[in-house]
Amino acid sequence: MYQKIYGCLSFILLIFAAECFAGGGDKKPKKKPTKFIDKINMDISIKPGDNFYLYANANWLKSNPVPSIKTRWGSFDVLREESSKRLNKFLEESANTPLKNRTNIMLGDFYTCAMDSIA
Repeated sequence: MYQKIYGCLSFILLIFAAECFAGGGDKKPKKKPTKFIDKINMDISIKPGDNFYLYANANWLKSNPVPSIKTRWGSFDVLREESSKRLNKFLEESANTPLKNRTNIMLGDFYTCAMDSIA
């Protein structure tokens, strides 16, 4: 009989502890709504039914023109260009600066060997 009482009490205590640590009901802080659509890139003066592409992208296209050497230009192209520039800068710094970090020394040596087109 005592086992049933202790079992019920421990179950109630477990639920109470879980409720206390979870923050309990209405006291939870409200989350700020997530912004899914960035209206900065949109041109709201264009009716979506007339030209939805320009409605959704006109301001982005104005602020990010297609470079003359490219046939297309998008956000992933911008990301690729920026990543390539950062990687190139890192490899050149690793090749030109003798660092004590073995990984940077190996990367710098590898980059120097790869850039040596005569050898």
